[in-house]
Amino acid sequence: MILRQYKSIKRETIINPETGEFTEKQKYIDSLYSKRGYVLKYNNDYIKLFLDNGLPEECSLIDCGKFYRLIRYIIGENQLLGYRSSKIKPLTVEKMSEMFKCSDRQTRRFLKQMKDLKVIKEVCINDVKWYAVNPLYALKSKYLSPTVFIIFQDELMPVLPNWVLNNFMSEAITDKVEIKK
Repeated sequence: MILRQYKSIKRETIINPETGEFTEKQKYIDSLYSKRGYVLKYNNDYIKLFLDNGLPEECSLIDCGKFYRLIRYIIGENQLLGYRSSKIKPLTVEKMSEMFKCSDRQTRRFLKQMKDLKVIKEVCINDVKWYAVNPLYALKSKYLSPTVFIIFQDELMPVLPNWVLNNFMSEAITDKVEIKK
């Protein structure tokens, strides 16, 4: 007896280009286990970490822990740090201090270090202040958005292929992005 709840339906549509007729095939495939192992899908919210490009050596273990805690608050595809209440709000120094269980002064020192190392940038998008995480260290989406490219272009230009750079340069950005120094 096969339990269908652990199966996914794979649909295949074959179109005859000459006649425009199409046929559909459907089969059940195992979606939780394959030759590679069990597909652990705790939820769809994830962050990709790039271990070959870890945090700079100047970061202490405490800084690494704070960064790890911060990246859980990356929202959307623009690498911005925020949280949800009635609407999405930027993560402030005060909220980070609560999260880290430390003073605002210690949090500001941590943020300054992360900004100096180009791990985090302070930006204004549409006149709202945000902190953005460099996608070379942690990436929320599988896509690199044009807004993220604009924010981190100095860091991304040496690592992206020319054809990607050309595509980003030709994109129209609708957001008003200002990078704070």
